[in-house]
Amino acid sequence: MTSWRAIGLVWRREVTERIRSKVFMIGTAATLLIITAIFVIPQLVNPGPDEVSIGVIGADSAPIIATARLLAGPDDSIELKVLEYDDMAGAEAAVEDGTIEALLIDGTDLVTLGQGSFSSNVGSELLQEAAAANAVEQLVAETGMTSEQVIELMTGELLETRTLSGVSADDPTREIVAYAGLMLMYMAILMYGTWTLAGVTEEKSNRVVEILVSTIQPWQLLTGKVTGIGTLAIGQFALTVGYGLALSRLTGSVDLADVPLDSAAMVILWFVLGFAIYSVMFAGVGALVSRAEDASSASTPVTIAAVGSFMITIVTLNEPSGLTAQIATFVPFTAPYVVPVRFALDAIAWWEIVFAALITIATAYLLIRVAGRIYRGALLSYGARLKLREAWSSATDT
Repeated sequence: MTSWRAIGLVWRREVTERIRSKVFMIGTAATLLIITAIFVIPQLVNPGPDEVSIGVIGADSAPIIATARLLAGPDDSIELKVLEYDDMAGAEAAVEDGTIEALLIDGTDLVTLGQGSFSSNVGSELLQEAAAANAVEQLVAETGMTSEQVIELMTGELLETRTLSGVSADDPTREIVAYAGLMLMYMAILMYGTWTLAGVTEEKSNRVVEILVSTIQPWQLLTGKVTGIGTLAIGQFALTVGYGLALSRLTGSVDLADVPLDSAAMVILWFVLGFAIYSVMFAGVGALVSRAEDASSASTPVTIAAVGSFMITIVTLNEPSGLTAQIATFVPFTAPYVVPVRFALDAIAWWEIVFAALITIATAYLLIRVAGRIYRGALLSYGARLKLREAWSSATDT
């Protein structure tokens, strides 16, 4: 039997058995329900735009109120409600009981409850901004500028920006892709890497492995298992992300920008490479234990490597062209995190991507062979956790 055929048989077995399992189906259904709740429930409980109530005494406040409506209205996120009062006592009582957030008196004085710097007072901020806009408008009245023009002058970008990378500085899409890709990579590696760990431990504990290794090589068995579990894991993850994106568009809860295809492709490529690296590592440590309760402690070094790589990538987000980012690009355990981020931020050359990919692929292949040897040495050991050196020395060359 050829190696590819042996690996394919194990892959088919893993996919067929696990996709029919209740654990997989219930887990997938539960995940989709959670995502549905995340996007749908806020739409049901959110009555609409935030309502901000302010009080007014005196007709001289009208210009500031008019400008405040302009500041609050462009994105429909704030609905400004204005209440008029005739006496100071009643207006201040309304501030104290929370009926209004702020009280504007004759266009010159502002009264708030004053609850400290940790509480936000949107009404007060709006009135302050409106008063500043009106003051500027008075200064430029001779030019004939309107309140709308003054607000645009104060909040707009007057300098035309040119980027050396050719990517618009006003478009945050690539940065969003970098952050999102990093978080998805981190969650998927830790979440689905444990699938591989549990699968190897489970097969060893029920001694099915003793029958399988009589016909195929341990490294072939391990490769088929990692790719089979990986196929289901990536498939479930893709379904989850796709379902979330579809719901966000249907509900309008998230404004999704057009994702650059090159950045998306880079995230997918390195997602697969990163998953391959860490899944093989999880499979290797899973071969050292015979009981599920020992698997968590055995996988601690791999988990630390994943978390450490994630922390290093946080540095690259701030300095994507720095020395740390450049070194981490060519380390196979950090490259799956770092390369997509640097690419999304236009801080990496094409030859760096190619070289990093070749190193990572070669490392994944080497890890498969190393894990296969460990698997061979540890698969017939039951009971206490086997040390890595003992598993290596007791194995015969594959």
